[in-house]
Amino acid sequence: ELAVFVKDGHLVFNPCMLRKDEFLAADQPFNYVTASGDESTLTIGSGQLVFTYCQVPMVYSIANDYKTVVTFNDGTETSFDGLRLDESTSSEVFSRSGKVKAVTVHIKEEYLK
Repeated sequence: ELAVFVKDGHLVFNPCMLRKDEFLAADQPFNYVTASGDESTLTIGSGQLVFTYCQVPMVYSIANDYKTVVTFNDGTETSFDGLRLDESTSSEVFSRSGKVKAVTVHIKEEYLK
C-alpha cells in the first residue's frame, strides 16, 4: 500500500493507493532506529506521511510538483525529478550504509485518492 518498488536497481515510488486523509493534519515526531542501531527522531509536518524502508525514513509530502529529495547524513541534499532514486542512491539505501538520512517524495494532491 505504501507503494515502494525496486525496478532495475532503482527505488521507485507509486503511492497511487494512498488517501489524502492518511497524511498528518499537524506536525508530529517520528521515532525510529537508524541502520547503525541508534535511536533518532524526525519531525514530520502537516501534509506528510512517514515510514521506514531499510531503516531509512521515507516521507511522502503533498506538494505542487513531483520530485524526490534525498537528505544525506553529512547535511547535503540531492534532488531527482519524478518519483524515483538513481541506482547509486538506491544502493546506499539497500545496503543500509548510513549515508542516507531520509528520502522525501513530493507528490501532487490530485494523485491521491
